[in-house]
Amino acid sequence: MQLNAKKHIVYGAIAFIWIVIPTVQIVFTSLITDIIQGTCWAFGAYKSYAIKKTIGFFALFVAYILPLALLVFCYSRIIHALRTKVTLFSGESRNCQMGADHGEPVTGSGIGRFSPQQGSKAELL
Repeated sequence: MQLNAKKHIVYGAIAFIWIVIPTVQIVFTSLITDIIQGTCWAFGAYKSYAIKKTIGFFALFVAYILPLALLVFCYSRIIHALRTKVTLFSGESRNCQMGADHGEPVTGSGIGRFSPQQGSKAELL
């Protein structure tokens, strides 16, 4: 059920991007496009100062603030997931490095040690 709900969210996001954003773009473009003395002024003929400010704020939000917030959110989730895995793996490696006979820690860094008994293989702990 959880996986099915995630699919609906993804499909909804795709539909939002492909339907709502172009519709909003067309509406805003129609508000700031006009024919002045026989010349088409696309993206420059604001009917009022309030429309100019509103469209400027919307453009700033959609083109800068929203993508920045999404990037920060996504990368923070990635970093959180990586830290969780590193914490889990470091806990496992601490348990694996304990000596089997006396419970003493194995000496050395535990990364890329060469063991003569293994021939040419490097032992990674």
